[in-house]
Amino acid sequence: MYYHGAVPFASAIMIDRNAPHGTLQLETKPYGAGLSDSFGFELQNGGTHALYRTLISAYDALINDAKLQE
Repeated sequence: MYYHGAVPFASAIMIDRNAPHGTLQLETKPYGAGLSDSFGFELQNGGTHALYRTLISAYDALINDAKLQE
């Protein structure tokens, strides 16, 4: 089992993340908010804004930084 030393701000679903038209879906619920106040949004690769690449890099780093529990 692996564990992380950080808690990401949202759950991520990365679909074909390195493809020219990859998709990143983020879902989150603000702390203390009710379930009906959760929200999500989707970003797609291929645009001119750097947010997609920034988030993909951050989630890849989170995965790669996971430590094996002994």
